[in-house]
Amino acid sequence: MPGLRHRVAGWLLDHVVRPGLSPSIPLAKRRRRNEVVARLLPPVRGVRVEPGHLGGLPGEWLLPEGARQDIAGLYVHGGGFILCSPRTHRACAAALARAAGMDLFVLDYRLAPECPFPAAREDVLSAWRDLMTRSHLRSGVIAENSADGALAVAAT
Repeated sequence: MPGLRHRVAGWLLDHVVRPGLSPSIPLAKRRRRNEVVARLLPPVRGVRVEPGHLGGLPGEWLLPEGARQDIAGLYVHGGGFILCSPRTHRACAAALARAAGMDLFVLDYRLAPECPFPAAREDVLSAWRDLMTRSHLRSGVIAENSADGALAVAAT
């Protein structure tokens, strides 16, 4: 039987997030709803969150305890290029960072329609290039969620 945390997350997903994705709801309201839900999720244990920048762009570093220092990653959150943020995908990205044992930067890339294509792609490329210039890194990875995988593919 799933724990309380899992049941609460499932309820939020079914009753708040999914209904809030409807195109009939104004975009600003959908964005606010996602951010509210994200604030309700508990932090992932063993992962510190620090604001930061890559390629001159904002985001947040997810720093798991005991992470390797020779590898790091860039995480491109989902949201169909119009929704979400590092905060809305923090739990998923932090779990990935902890499982991989590496620091992970979640980019707060520019969203459409305010910033149409190729803005998001340019942001991901800029962050990726910056990450790859870090002299202490032996290699890097790029991870994505959902439709925004196209941005990850473009960066590679």
